[in-house]
Amino acid sequence: MILLGNLLIIVLLKSFTCWEDNTCLLLQNLAMTDFGVGATLTLFAIYPSAMSLSQWPYGLFMCKLSSFLGEVCCSASIITLALVSIERYIFIIRPLKYHKYITRRRLIFAIILSWSLPIVLHIATFSNMLGTIYNVNSFLCSSNFPEHLGYTITILAIVFLPANTTIIYTYSCIVSASYRHSRQIHTQQAPPNTNRFSVINHKAICTFLMITGMFNLAWLPYSVLALLRGLLPSTYDFPHWVEFLLPWLAMSNSFVNVFIYLVFNPPIRKHVKKIFNFKMCFNKVFHENL
Repeated sequence: MILLGNLLIIVLLKSFTCWEDNTCLLLQNLAMTDFGVGATLTLFAIYPSAMSLSQWPYGLFMCKLSSFLGEVCCSASIITLALVSIERYIFIIRPLKYHKYITRRRLIFAIILSWSLPIVLHIATFSNMLGTIYNVNSFLCSSNFPEHLGYTITILAIVFLPANTTIIYTYSCIVSASYRHSRQIHTQQAPPNTNRFSVINHKAICTFLMITGMFNLAWLPYSVLALLRGLLPSTYDFPHWVEFLLPWLAMSNSFVNVFIYLVFNPPIRKHVKKIFNFKMCFNKVFHENL
């Protein structure tokens, strides 16, 4: 479902007339990172989880590759969310300077950076110094975080904390600005275009707040777990349900984003309905001709 849902979002965003819009470009990059999570982590975990295997069945290289690509996609996802928040911040708070700061060339460079930085950070997965482990409770391969606390802190300090600080600050400013404009409308002190401002940006704000909130709800517990693995003695064992639930809760975010797109984006929802209506009509005609 993660693969099919995000692939559908990628295709739909690319077919929209807003494809030249910067927001659509960032959203497509976000959908690509979610698709990558499904392709590199959850897909490889289906067979081990179904058979309750105590060993990784695909070999050491595939364990390292799955861990590396999955962690790259996860880091790229949160960096992309930070880029989206910055783009929305400038668009809403500094609209007159938007085209000065957000150029096509800068946006493409930022997207390339959102992938290249995680690749550089997580390339250590292939080194013997870091290594990878197969968790028999979650059926996933990951970097050996418990024995490398410094590496875990580095990832959190370079990717997670700066991105989340940026997201919280920008969206706090956006929500605050929207609240001020709403109060101006109610007190009839707003300029003529204020109501249009609120209507245009309300759904966009809800969309990006939901995406950001669900991402942190999914990934923050797992990040804390990874940090605790390095801080606590190696003899300490977390409950099996914690080892299983938190990684898969993080993975589920890649599917939740699909629903967020559908709920808060009428154009996407409209195109999805057309696809399903066409499929239903095709099946009806097919069965009638049998």
